[in-house]
Amino acid sequence: MKTLRIYMAMAVLLSALVLSGCQKTWTVDFTKALPADLADWGGSSAWNLNEPPGSGLTIREYNVTSPIGFTSDFTLTLYMWMDVDISNTANFRIWVGDSESDYPEHYITCEFDMAGDEANEEVLVHEDGEGLEYRDVETRKPIPGFKNGDNVFRLSRKGDAIRITLNGSLISSFTALYFKPAVSYVSFLTDADTSTDVYFRKIQVSYEGDPVLL
Repeated sequence: MKTLRIYMAMAVLLSALVLSGCQKTWTVDFTKALPADLADWGGSSAWNLNEPPGSGLTIREYNVTSPIGFTSDFTLTLYMWMDVDISNTANFRIWVGDSESDYPEHYITCEFDMAGDEANEEVLVHEDGEGLEYRDVETRKPIPGFKNGDNVFRLSRKGDAIRITLNGSLISSFTALYFKPAVSYVSFLTDADTSTDVYFRKIQVSYEGDPVLL
């Protein structure tokens, strides 16, 4: 009996190791990065890195896009910092799509408007697929979970199931109807009409399958 328990324990451990090997993690800490570390990123943005030192990545108007894309299920986590209030609001956008374009053929996007002004702030979630008009999935006022300072954005895809949170608060959970990309790249920006910068501090993607270079 003791031998059987040992074999069963070994089997459970082996199974856990195999399963853990199915998921990989890609991470970039912008607060510690050098310009050379972003040389292979896509998009059309002129960005600033760690100005002031250790602050992270700032982008105005045009996006940056991850240098690798994800072909299967993934969870995107994006760490941000911003100093906002009713007079200094932030407008920024985060999306996943099948190219480095600011509006790819397939995409799911979150648009954050006037973050910091609770009476007027909102987040809009849209979905689009190739050859289709986008659909409005969700509009939330005020922005769930948003706060001055550090914010953690998370978007997960499991098949057609999409879940989006900010600081653990639910923004949207839905079944994608049109979003059927062969590969998903991550893009983000701070809109040109924002009142204050958003500092993107770290990106982390846990994913299955093999990554694809941009």
